[in-house]
Amino acid sequence: MNLSINVRAGRAWPAIAVVASCIAVAAIALLWRAHVSDRGLPEAGAVAGGGRFAWPWRPSIDEQFPASTECARCHPTQAEQWSASAHARASTDPLVHAAICGRCHTPLGTQFDAEYQLKLYDRTPMPGLPAAAAEGVTCVTCHSTAHVPEDQILTFLPTWPNWRGTDLALETLAYDTARGTFGEGTIVDPAPVPNESHASQADPRLSSSDLCRPCHEVVVDKEPLAPHCGLSQARVQLLTTYSEWAASTYAIEGKSCQSCHMARDEALGTAAVAPPGTEYDRPLPPRPLADHTLAGVSTEYLTTGPLVDQQGERAAAHVKDAAALAVTTPSTIAVGADLMVSVAITNTGAGHDLPTGFAYWSETWLEVTAADADGRMLFASGDLDDEGWLRDEFNPRVLDGTAPYDEYLVSLRARLVAVGPNRARWQQADGTLLVPLDDVARNRNGTPIIGTDGDAALEIVRNLYPGAPAPVAGLALQEGYVLRFADTVLRAGIPARASRQARYVVPVAATVSGPIRVSARLLMRALWPWMLQQQEELPTPRPRPRIYEIAAAEGSVSVIEP
Repeated sequence: MNLSINVRAGRAWPAIAVVASCIAVAAIALLWRAHVSDRGLPEAGAVAGGGRFAWPWRPSIDEQFPASTECARCHPTQAEQWSASAHARASTDPLVHAAICGRCHTPLGTQFDAEYQLKLYDRTPMPGLPAAAAEGVTCVTCHSTAHVPEDQILTFLPTWPNWRGTDLALETLAYDTARGTFGEGTIVDPAPVPNESHASQADPRLSSSDLCRPCHEVVVDKEPLAPHCGLSQARVQLLTTYSEWAASTYAIEGKSCQSCHMARDEALGTAAVAPPGTEYDRPLPPRPLADHTLAGVSTEYLTTGPLVDQQGERAAAHVKDAAALAVTTPSTIAVGADLMVSVAITNTGAGHDLPTGFAYWSETWLEVTAADADGRMLFASGDLDDEGWLRDEFNPRVLDGTAPYDEYLVSLRARLVAVGPNRARWQQADGTLLVPLDDVARNRNGTPIIGTDGDAALEIVRNLYPGAPAPVAGLALQEGYVLRFADTVLRAGIPARASRQARYVVPVAATVSGPIRVSARLLMRALWPWMLQQQEELPTPRPRPRIYEIAAAEGSVSVIEP
């Protein structure tokens, strides 16, 4: 019996040794995978879209940085919402192709290759990169562990002509844990249910505006461009959305960017579904789910298609009632007199300036009309001509004298300007240039008159204010569209919960029949005509951006007959 046992045991030792070896190798592989994941190491020679594991059991590049299609297996609702968003389309925005833009438009791809955005636009093959790199601001950009630099100064590298940035907006580390806004493990916030795809962890960063700061607060240090562009190059406060929010009452009240742009659904739901053929070991707890459509007006929607149309409707709903208008008029007016109209614009719904972001690309303006009872138009400001132009200093008809300049135009558009002789007057200690609006020529409602040609702008000013001295800025400012030749941004947005007044004078002729109907609308589009003309990347004829109505109001005035 003992001999029989010994023989069997002796025969079992080789099998036991094999099993032990397999366990040891598996343990080493798991330790190495954790090592790679912790260090964020890319896999040398990996091919995007390859198998689940690369020899020897090292995670593939697509495992370290999974694409949205992988996430959609368990999170189809969130993936569908995101797929139409500006974040999803950031890498394919028709106006974005310079390498420096990739810092925010393709942060993962730029992390691997500083010229990723340019190469993507030129369709240059880039083997060995994760598929997620081309997905713009994709799932892992926010939900993976990331390193966010404190200093967001974007510095140019003087390599003509493709300016590049010296830093990243954020550095995405290899994916090992999905980070979300819930799962603290309390009674009201149960711990995540274990699954085979990833570990899960609650991370307050995803509910914080600090997550948005790296790409929505940008200062550009252009000094390295001085040898190429001449003059002393300034620091430009290119984007100030985060600081606008931080200075608002929204920040004091604890309302973050996500409160509006990723609002939570009041109806609770499950954050995931089990992929086909699998199941979780227990029911998923109900959660307040965030909206991943990230709605807003964006140049990403200059293209066409069902997703673009869908997101356009979402953007229209999102901006509706972001502001409120109040029209003030006298109750009666005598024929032959001037009707005084006042319109107040209040930023009631945006937690930042209205407009914000690249507000020198977009255009927000106030349309005001007055018509009598017979439908005759008595007055119009902020009206568009047949080609979609406002009657400003850029309109070809205004410049050739065939259309009058709109002296009451209220435009909230920012101005990207180059500064000439008066640089020293406006130079700040931090290197930025600050041009006070009092130094700039403006129309009767305070809208700047600058243009690309100082002579044309000055002629408009002289016609508006005959005999008045020229403003300090004079010919020192010229508006442009290329950042490398610009020195500062003149912003005209209305801060959160602040108001601005506009006033109009409407002549009431003897033939007017009452009552007079005064209508006001605050309108917005992603790109204005002159800026649209400069974009050689767009097809001819240029697409006309959708016009969004933010707010509207009316007033009525009775006419007193003589």
